[in-house]
Order: sequence, then structure tokens, then C-alpha cells
Amino acid sequence: MDPAYKRALEVTPEVHRPEETTIDVIVNALTDPIGWGVQCEERGMQYTSHDFRDAPRWEEHLAALDTEWGDPEHDYHATLQLLKVFAQDRRERTAHIDRCRRFSVGYTHADFSTEVVWRRVHGMDVFLTGILHDGAYYQQRQQFFQDVTRHVRTLVLEGFQTIPAGHSLDVYWEHPAMQEEFYARLIHDAYEQNPAITFVEGDPRDDTTVMYDEQHAAHLQLPQEFIERFYTHLATHSPSITEKITEPRILHKLLQAQAHDYVMQQCTSFDVIQQGTFYSWYPHHDVVQGKIAFSLEQQGLEFGSFEFRDAVTAQHLHEMIEYAATRGLPVQSPILDIQGIQHLDRKRFYFDNPVEGTVKIMQHPHLMFLPQFEDKERMQTPAENHESILQHLAAGVFDIDPLRTEAPDGLYYVRNCVIDGVHDGKLRSRLLPST
Repeated sequence: MDPAYKRALEVTPEVHRPEETTIDVIVNALTDPIGWGVQCEERGMQYTSHDFRDAPRWEEHLAALDTEWGDPEHDYHATLQLLKVFAQDRRERTAHIDRCRRFSVGYTHADFSTEVVWRRVHGMDVFLTGILHDGAYYQQRQQFFQDVTRHVRTLVLEGFQTIPAGHSLDVYWEHPAMQEEFYARLIHDAYEQNPAITFVEGDPRDDTTVMYDEQHAAHLQLPQEFIERFYTHLATHSPSITEKITEPRILHKLLQAQAHDYVMQQCTSFDVIQQGTFYSWYPHHDVVQGKIAFSLEQQGLEFGSFEFRDAVTAQHLHEMIEYAATRGLPVQSPILDIQGIQHLDRKRFYFDNPVEGTVKIMQHPHLMFLPQFEDKERMQTPAENHESILQHLAAGVFDIDPLRTEAPDGLYYVRNCVIDGVHDGKLRSRLLPST
């Protein structure tokens, strides 16, 4: 890691760990961050799954957990019930789809499962999964989500991209125009199944402030001043990057190739459905002899709001769990985090590798400190807002110390998670203080 970033990170010393129990061994086997190789015959290649249902002997392990956690009074009983729902879903989906299939637009109504990542942090069980942004897909899978949320104590959802941080879930809950949106239906279904559930806005950002690389961004001409400032910032704080990104022109090409909407289009060409489960591969980029090339492996050359957003939401999830473990925040295990399918791979990576996530966030100070817009400006279309955004990006944000948590005048710092509860039939929100 580059020395400039070391001061931002806490080094955790090695501590003596007590001898693991059999249950510890089983849990570790099902939550291994390395993942498991899955052979895709149609593509003739092997890819890495992080779905606990692809772990060797997973059903045998689940049976052992059932013996240990089967008592409804056991602390991990709710986790066991979630594991059972996910396991049954895999069995049912496998019965319908028994071969590897490419994802296509016409397949959105299919009854497929999505990858489920299980992690344990501070004694809390965290499940990461994805959802297809399609109302028909949710309708097809509604009973499954009802079964899942019955056992979830904390539900983390994406915020709505054009609503200011801290208000998305309120709008989902009660705004008449939003009630047919699948996240609104998911929230109401979850509350009906489990009135004690806690809702969390896990992506408290307003994308209308950072649309510089969305909406036909492959053709967007970013100001040269911005490109040069960004390149200087990266060269200063991550000098190893300049071995491949040797000039601002190459950085500009990378930013265009990694534009949000363009990345989403690229992702679909890497998706497969194997044994009833949807897997999404993330397309990385490399620079070979000055030219942009695809890569299935991370190269450390990932930039843009798509990458930044996933790193931030993973950090927010860690911070929320830390608050819950040390400051009595009303967040309980098990936690279910749902985001769009294409975000799952990157969010999982940064959740498993928080140091990498911190570095990635700090490489984007222009997205850490966002412009404050009036509500009427905030709700403008991205195209109408481009001029204001680009002026901000070309401003002196790169001169700000990325480790500051107090934003300069006219800017606000990307905040932590928003915790919501249902009171008198309404959702109420509050921002966590910045750490």
C-alpha cells in the first residue's frame, strides 16, 4: 500500500484466539471469503462463487447447525432459519434450471435465485444478496422475500438515487407514486411479516450530485482541468498506478470505459445462471501498452462513481455493525443487505477487504465531498445538472485532505448509514454521525 494512505488505516494487531469449536469450523467453512470454484460448462471455464451454497458439503454443514441451533431460544436460531430458507430456495430453483444459461432481457421474469454471501462480523451474521430491478421479478419472487424477511432483524436497502440521503425509505413507505415500485412493496411486505424489523438506508447518497459519469457518459467530455487534477491526485497518493496509467489521456479513457451506465451494460455480458442461481461477474479493466483491455481479475485500476459507491456502501455497513457492537445502536443480527444484482460482486469485495475499500474511497475526494444543491436543483434531470456538477469536479476539491470529516462550505461529506424505524405507521430516519 502507498505510504500516504497508511495513516488513514487502523492496524489490527494479532490476538490470541481460543481453540475453535466444531461449530466455529463449520461457520468458517461456509463464510470463507476466498470463495469456491464453480465450473461453467457452457462457457468452458471456472469462476469463483461466494455463495455459501456452493461450499463443499454445505448441506451436511447446515444439518450440523440445525442440530446445534434448532432451539428457538438459541441466539443463532434466526440465522439458522434464514439459512434454511436460502437452502430450500436453491433446491427449488435447481429443479427448474439445471444447466448454465446466459442472462438475457427476456429472462427477467424467470424464477431464479441470486447469489447469497454469508459473513460474520462482531458476532453478527450478515447476508449480502442482490435483486433484479424489475417489478415482474419481485412479483415472481415475492413469497421468497416474505419468507426471508420473516427471520431478518435488520434489512438494509439501497436509497433512491434522486432523493436526498435519509429520505428514500420514507418515500418508499408512504409516497403514493412509489407504491408500485418493488422496493416499496418489499418494505411493506417485510414489515407485515416482521413488525420488529429495523430498516436501514444502506446507500445514503444522492446520485444527482455525481452524475458526471452516468447517462451516456461514454460520450461525455469531462473538463481537461478535472482530468489533469484527478491524475495528479492519483499520481501523488497512489504512485504505482502511474506504471500503467502513464498520462491523463489514458485516465480519461479509463473513466469513460468505467462510466456507470456503460459498466452496467458490460456486466450483463458476464452474467450466467447456474443450477438456478444468478451469478454476476464484474468486468475489470487493464491497460496494456497504453490501450484499455478487459480483465476478469481486479487490477487496482477501477475508478468512477460505480466503484466508489460500492466501496462506500461496504464501509457504511461495517460502520453500522461497529456502532451496533460498541455504542448500542438498535441493529440486530441477522442482517440482510439487498442491492441491485450488479453491485453485489463489488460490495462483497470491499466488505471482505475494508482496507482496499478505504483506499478506493480516498482516491475519489471529489466524490467524498459533494456539492450541496437546493431541492429544486437536486431534482433536475442529470443532463440539466451536468454543468453544475462539472464545475464542482473541476474545482479545488482535490486539494482537500481526504482524511477530514468536516466538509468545506458548500459541500457535504458522504455520511454513514441511515437507521429507520416504524413509528405510528410512518418511517422515521436519522443520519449516523460521521466517524
